[in-house]
Amino acid sequence: MKLLIIGASGVLGSRLYNDTIKKKWNVMGTYCSHECAGLSYLDVRDNNSLEKVFNFFRPEFVVMAGGITDVDLCTLKPKLAGDVNIKGTMNLVKKIKEHGARLVYVSTDYVFDGENGPYAETDKPNPINKYGETKLEAENIIRSKLKDYLIVRTAQLYGVAERSSAPTRHCEKAEGRRSNLYIYPGVAERSSAQKHNGVAERSSAPTKNFAIKIIHN
Repeated sequence: MKLLIIGASGVLGSRLYNDTIKKKWNVMGTYCSHECAGLSYLDVRDNNSLEKVFNFFRPEFVVMAGGITDVDLCTLKPKLAGDVNIKGTMNLVKKIKEHGARLVYVSTDYVFDGENGPYAETDKPNPINKYGETKLEAENIIRSKLKDYLIVRTAQLYGVAERSSAPTRHCEKAEGRRSNLYIYPGVAERSSAQKHNGVAERSSAPTKNFAIKIIHN
């Protein structure tokens, strides 16, 4: 299995990348604004950038853990948020379809208004800020364009980015930092073609176990 992790320099992406490296998976990680040794540059707004990465690595699975996740920044710079979270997702979806890959998209509980919770995947979204709006629109793009996908809505994701300390062909030796990362709770939504046991997933387990479980299911 060839796994591409977009946003591997971020909090969730770096932990997932580090753990898949340790498990000796065939994985490639990318960064956009936070350069990290061993990761490849990728800007989802740029089709040429996507073309280079997909043609070089030819992934079978793609985890989209990148994007503009700063709620205040999305409010202050709505065009940037839209370009990355919406247009970037559209570009990525097109490339995934071309290559026949499968997508795991990391979304957020900000697609809800927070009035009632915890939420299930069947609850009606109602975002009240720009961040939630862009993530919901990205989800809708995925649902309308792909048949084989997984949308994961995380809540209260926190921690520090962890860098791999193991030199591999995809990751040079870098200084590592320990971190504690958790998701409280998360909802995993499968496409209609993929729904079976355990459709709604809620977890208080460490992020690495949650994320790796997603790939295996």
